[in-house]
Amino acid sequence: ATLLSAAAALPVATVACVRARRRAPPPRARAEAHADDKTRVDSWRPSARFNELAPTVLADAEKLQLVCDFDLTLTSGGSAQCHDIVGASHELPTTLRTSFEALLDFSTPFEPAFEGECWWVRANSVLVSHGEPRRTLLPRLVERAELTPRRGALELLAACAERDVPVLIVSAGYTEVIEHFLRRHGALHPNIRISSNRLVWDDAGVLVECSPSPPITSLTKSLTGARNAEWFSAHARRTSLLVLGDRCSDLQVADGLRDVRLQLSVGILNESGDADASAAEYGSLFDALLVGNEASLEVVGRMIRGR
Repeated sequence: ATLLSAAAALPVATVACVRARRRAPPPRARAEAHADDKTRVDSWRPSARFNELAPTVLADAEKLQLVCDFDLTLTSGGSAQCHDIVGASHELPTTLRTSFEALLDFSTPFEPAFEGECWWVRANSVLVSHGEPRRTLLPRLVERAELTPRRGALELLAACAERDVPVLIVSAGYTEVIEHFLRRHGALHPNIRISSNRLVWDDAGVLVECSPSPPITSLTKSLTGARNAEWFSAHARRTSLLVLGDRCSDLQVADGLRDVRLQLSVGILNESGDADASAAEYGSLFDALLVGNEASLEVVGRMIRGR
């Protein structure tokens, strides 16, 4: 029988989590509001189901595959996100930053033109209309951004590489940002594939397109299986799936994966919003919960190593 996490059966709660997350303040404001995060006690909250299944399931590398989010999942909870990097850096033209500013203001509800998937369409349109970021500028934007690996994230990716566990990173951000970040930290391993929006430059290095269209968003992660059909077909014998993410919608990456027989999920609840209410909601969806901007993925990496 198929043993799937209860998460997939709760679309209403999932949508609520997505909306709550979209209303979070931008990274700099989050970092200032939670400057004492490092002094807080990290919380690892596994369910009874996770405690029962994880030690065996995660250590069985031949059957396991990992699908995870990037922003605020593999990076710390106070980090900049992909769209902050390509739309708000002071190294970008002032006209671009001014046009992008409204998209990064989460302090008030968005006007209808920016709601839902339209937010990503508008963001891509602003970037392409300015031809930015240029190909040669992008590495510097990533390197100078407030972007740090979550504790234990690099070790987790290394464990997957050592044990030949395929990793699919599904992000509503940008592939080139993620690739450069991982490469910079020696973590762009051969077993990793990135499913995200791509920046397309012309021969002069000017941005001319963002693909695909329509874009990959946090609201369309249920299409992950269809977008990556060849990847999942190649790994059909891997019937155990571990999902990592900081949004309830990250759980939708497992929708329609027919070969998956057992799914475990780890949610990351970063320090924003009503922590108690969010923890209850997240806890009802994920099999295990990490609470805090600096919460570590080390425990997951150890389990994959069989320790």
